[in-house]
Amino acid sequence: MKKLLFLVLILGYTGVSFAQKKEAIQDSVSRDSITTHKTMKEVEKSKDSTGIYKNIKEYSEKSKVGKILHKLMFSEPDKKTGKKEEDNLPNYAPYSGRIIRDIEINTQKPFGYDVDDTTKTPNSWFQKTGNAVHTKTKPVAIEKYFLFDKGQEIDTFLINETARLLRQQKYVREVRIFPDSTTKGGDSLDLEVRTLDSWTLLPKMRINGTYTKAGIRERNFIGLGHQVNVYYSKRYADGNTGFDASYKIPNIQNTFVDVIGNYRIDLDHFYDRYISVGRKFYSTLTRWAGGAFFQERFLERPLPDQEMNFEDITMKYRYHNYWGGYAFPIFRNEQSIEKNTNLVIGLRASFLDYKRTPSEEYDPENYFSGENFYLTSIGLSSRQFVQDAFIFKDGEVEDVPIGSYYGLTTGIERKNKQNRFYIGGRASYGTYFNWGFLSANLEGGSFVNHSELEQGAISFKVNYFSNIWYLGDRWRMRQFIKPQFVIGFNRLSSKVDRVGLNETPYFRGVHNQEYIDYGNQDRYIDYKNGNIEGFDSYSLGTRKYVIDFQTQFYSPWNLLGFHINPFVNVSLAYLDGDSNDYESDKFYSSIGLGVVVRNDYLVFDSFQLSFAFYPRMPGEGSNIFRSNAYKTENFGFQSFEAEQPRPVIYE
Repeated sequence: MKKLLFLVLILGYTGVSFAQKKEAIQDSVSRDSITTHKTMKEVEKSKDSTGIYKNIKEYSEKSKVGKILHKLMFSEPDKKTGKKEEDNLPNYAPYSGRIIRDIEINTQKPFGYDVDDTTKTPNSWFQKTGNAVHTKTKPVAIEKYFLFDKGQEIDTFLINETARLLRQQKYVREVRIFPDSTTKGGDSLDLEVRTLDSWTLLPKMRINGTYTKAGIRERNFIGLGHQVNVYYSKRYADGNTGFDASYKIPNIQNTFVDVIGNYRIDLDHFYDRYISVGRKFYSTLTRWAGGAFFQERFLERPLPDQEMNFEDITMKYRYHNYWGGYAFPIFRNEQSIEKNTNLVIGLRASFLDYKRTPSEEYDPENYFSGENFYLTSIGLSSRQFVQDAFIFKDGEVEDVPIGSYYGLTTGIERKNKQNRFYIGGRASYGTYFNWGFLSANLEGGSFVNHSELEQGAISFKVNYFSNIWYLGDRWRMRQFIKPQFVIGFNRLSSKVDRVGLNETPYFRGVHNQEYIDYGNQDRYIDYKNGNIEGFDSYSLGTRKYVIDFQTQFYSPWNLLGFHINPFVNVSLAYLDGDSNDYESDKFYSSIGLGVVVRNDYLVFDSFQLSFAFYPRMPGEGSNIFRSNAYKTENFGFQSFEAEQPRPVIYE
């Protein structure tokens, strides 16, 4: 209740969610990493203007009320010491061979503290109040991600992997692991782990002309790192209500096994309920991974008949999925990523049972029918991380995956009373070059039925972002480019076996990007397969070609303490298909403008405003404008970790 009252007070002033941000200091780079790219030196090079803030401060000091409001709304930015960032990085080299004697864990609340300067404390009413209603992360929620323990020899790679895993947690904003140079005894060493919490309780509300939706998202329930989401919605016209609740327990007892449970019922009484238990290949050190997923779903989707007349059709199914994988280390070298490779073998069995299916009129090919699918895969995976900044998190340390994956997948599908063989392959590679970061992923696969290829697909995507470019002394920018294409061949004649450009496809089976890591997707990992954000149309095809461009600026603009970072994006797409497909063989595009707003003085998180123009959107009209249709994190990273065996995503 205290947290809710505090949030109401905050929203009364800003209308946005918050979490204090500051320029991060880079942790030491892992010993296996190739090179550290410019991050914090680039941060230092940029000089923010602070004149407006100083004027506000001077004016507020003229009255008691002004002083109170200033302390309530503003927090002093961190002062730069001029010290080189490299001097702050923990150095473990002098302690090589020493044994870890003790580990001290110090967690701090979100506001006013600093992981590098322990003398800093909250100095405003706002910071103190925010910390008072925040539940500090318990040491057990930090300790369970340790890859090292007391009595073990110092290993720089394990320490840096631990720091990376902690940065991935939604309740940790910053982390440092310091060696205690004052440790007595020449053969042992103490470590201190310092973390700074994120503000984890966020209210959500949406109000429009037809319904209201409100809820709470807590990412660090009672300080244990558990995630809770609860939402309630109500429609005005008929009084129908909806409910959505989920609970996630991450990394149970240091096993790195996550458990997620969800129950959702919408305003039309359709529901989705599932439970997931899983363990990923969270590190190159991981030997085994696997999981089990149980789902029951009742849903409605618009399906077309042969004349492309769409009708809302209800479906109901149960889906079970089980998989397991094991990684065998092939090469292990501290200096070269190419020699840090695992051979990964995976097995998977999934069972789909439809309880309600569309009529033959809307599904003549029995696309929506039960199936048993058995898959196995073998691949070589090399993966590491390079620390960078100003990609998606506006100055905080970001762990960019680099590496490669080459693998084959085969299996048997039992569907519609017949067996089909499946064979597919995947090749991925990504790393930093002098001219920026580039990664590429190529996949291809097909079913084989009586020596004939069926429902084949080829998917190719490239992710590129440039180095930081300086425009004068105070402007910076990055260029993002993401071309993608999906080519289907020998697809079914059914209209549901097609691809589109929609942000959320209408037709999703259980072999789409949503099910790669259901309910647990990292928004910075690129799961999508070519679309135009904000696009909503019945346009279909068998092949699509999409290229996205985004120019992200980091400006010196300072308006009342707010730093305003503009961006421009352009999406171009061509959707090709059979001659009788609805609006196929057409070119589509969008042009977007937006700003990311961040504030060093206010203790609120960055937020985004964007507008996009669509020259043509079949079914919706022409010359369409939409707001908040694009987000900067739409250009995600590709992951080189081994996944559960799967066919090529075709959507």
